[in-house]
Formats: sequence, C-alpha cells, structure tokens
Amino acid sequence: MGDIQAEDIPTQAVKEEDGVTWWCKLLVKVIGVVAAVVSIIAAIPNLISILSPLSIVTGVLMILNGVLLLIFEAPVCCGFFEGTKKIAGWIDGRKYWQKGIIYLIMAVIPLIPSRSLTSFLGCIPVFATGVFYGLLSLGKKADRSEMMTNAQVTGAGSKYQPFQNEP
Repeated sequence: MGDIQAEDIPTQAVKEEDGVTWWCKLLVKVIGVVAAVVSIIAAIPNLISILSPLSIVTGVLMILNGVLLLIFEAPVCCGFFEGTKKIAGWIDGRKYWQKGIIYLIMAVIPLIPSRSLTSFLGCIPVFATGVFYGLLSLGKKADRSEMMTNAQVTGAGSKYQPFQNEP
C-alpha cells in the first residue's frame, strides 16, 4: 500500500477572517448539494423529450451542472473520479463572490438551448446557491457600537445624509 502524501489530501481553504459563521457555510453547502440533486432530477423529463433535440441538450447540461455541483460542494460523493480532489481544491480556494458568479453562470447556461418548466425548476436552486454565496461574500455585520459611531454627526457634517422627500 502506498503512503498517503500531503498532496493527496484535499486541503480545505480555511478562511478564519472572513467573518462568516460555520453554520452559514454549512447551510450553503447543503443548499448546493440539494440544488445538485434537484438539477439532476429535473433534467430527466428534458432527456425523455423526443420532440425537441434542444431539450435533450438542456437536460445534458443540467446533469453536467448537477455533477459539477456535487464535485464542488460534496467531493466525497464523487470519489470514484480521480480529478475530484483537484476540482474541489480549486473551488475551495475561490472567494465567495467568485463561487457565486460561477454558480450563477452555471444556472443560466442550460436555459440557453431550451426553456421549459422543468429546466427552470432545475436551474433555480443552482441560481439560489450562487445568490447565497454572494451573500456570504458580504461578510459579518458590524456590531452596534461601530454602526452608531459611523452614523453619528461629526463637526464637519455627517457621512450619511437623511433622506428628504420632495414636496
């Protein structure tokens, strides 16, 4: 049996200073896995459709999205594929806003060839995963004292001007 080397173990990019709680990160991962499963299941009616070849292309793209999401979010599920470690390591090294953009693009691509109810239902959870990653990129909310300090009026004026309605 070969020795396990450091490069064989997928490295989890630990982002201590990102200000996001562990349960938020876990929640988005779970949403991503659910989105992958929904995308794969929603692709089945598109693959069965024999009336429109573009619908079959949409189904194949949705299955590809589902498999990629599983590799990104739960690499354990795709351990039989040798490139899983590299792909999962690459996506874990991305910032949250980059992951969000990748997932948003992944959600839109299957809708280009053919749009049907099942293709929308399969792409919406992928899109939602991208939105949640975008929300994670906003980081931690400031504490109350910091927000009060920023909102106070200084001698030269305020950083924030109150909204005034026009008559």
